[in-house]
Amino acid sequence: MTWREIRRRLGEAASLASCALNVLAGTGDREVTLSAGAWELRLRGAWRARWMVPVIDAINRPFNGALHCQRAWAAHWPIWHRLRREAGIGCMGVEDA
Repeated sequence: MTWREIRRRLGEAASLASCALNVLAGTGDREVTLSAGAWELRLRGAWRARWMVPVIDAINRPFNGALHCQRAWAAHWPIWHRLRREAGIGCMGVEDA
């Protein structure tokens, strides 16, 4: 196994763990990471996002740079859109007719 493959697998394991933490923390759906769920909470004005986003961003800054949660949320946008559509909610929380 190459170092590239090991890094990819470790990244996948970290993403899986983050999705599990997202469910345990109650920040979103099991298909998105804790980072993306925290940013979604921030967009909704949730009080716990005030501390979660800075903490998660600080932990990830050495690996992914600044604005980790915001970029994770943007990367998960297709998932958010599908979940809202399945729930009967349109884009940006507007209910579908």
